[in-house]
Amino acid sequence: MKPSLYYHGKKTSTIQALHGFGGDGEDFVLVQTASNFDWCAMDLLGHGASPKSMNPDDYTVQSQAEMVSSQVHGEIVLGYSMGARLALQAVLQYPSIWKGLILISGTAGLQEGRSKRKVWDQALADRLQTSTRTDFWQYWSQVPIIQSQSRIEEEFRIQREKRRQKTDLNSLAASVLGFGAGIMPSVWHRLHEVRVPVLLIVGEEDQKYQVLAKKLDKEFLDSQLHVVANAGHAPHMEQPTMVANIIDGWINTLHR
Repeated sequence: MKPSLYYHGKKTSTIQALHGFGGDGEDFVLVQTASNFDWCAMDLLGHGASPKSMNPDDYTVQSQAEMVSSQVHGEIVLGYSMGARLALQAVLQYPSIWKGLILISGTAGLQEGRSKRKVWDQALADRLQTSTRTDFWQYWSQVPIIQSQSRIEEEFRIQREKRRQKTDLNSLAASVLGFGAGIMPSVWHRLHEVRVPVLLIVGEEDQKYQVLAKKLDKEFLDSQLHVVANAGHAPHMEQPTMVANIIDGWINTLHR
């Protein structure tokens, strides 16, 4: 299944970007516009304009990492939240393809509490399958880790809400069940295998992922950690210019 792609700049991009749960490639438009590099963002399976499936078995880590790595449109893979977990998997499974890894609000998977998270994932899938789009996105906007996104630029939020009204909630439910944090394998024990430089970005208001980012920073062989002021879980949307400057500066050090 070929994903839908969004280019900012040349099609021979530097950065290949993977969005978070319920998002799409256009979620990166603000940070892309502020960056001096070329980007290619993709809609992951079940999201945006990419193919849809209601079968959780189609959303395995292996198949999604293969999809990302077979559609290479940038030498650096960047992921946010769910996309960060996938970006890390892609680098571990296809190490020869990538020259750098950027994780925004990322983790290497759950080391404990997996059973509890599976229950949460199932409840989320049930809600997706029984809600209207309006009701679900209203609920989702009130999830504590998401609430800081209310500060995102108004026009961007309006356009994102319009796109959300076209989402296939049953496909998102299948994504949660096949690719959610409760089922994705932990790869903390494999982080030493990542041989490319890693950039870690996290919002200063996102305490949970700050802890995870600091832990990741200790485990990678070559990494930098940046904490973004006045930002929560989605710093690339909440403070896009600041995040673009961090990314551009880091990439420039790689090219020296």
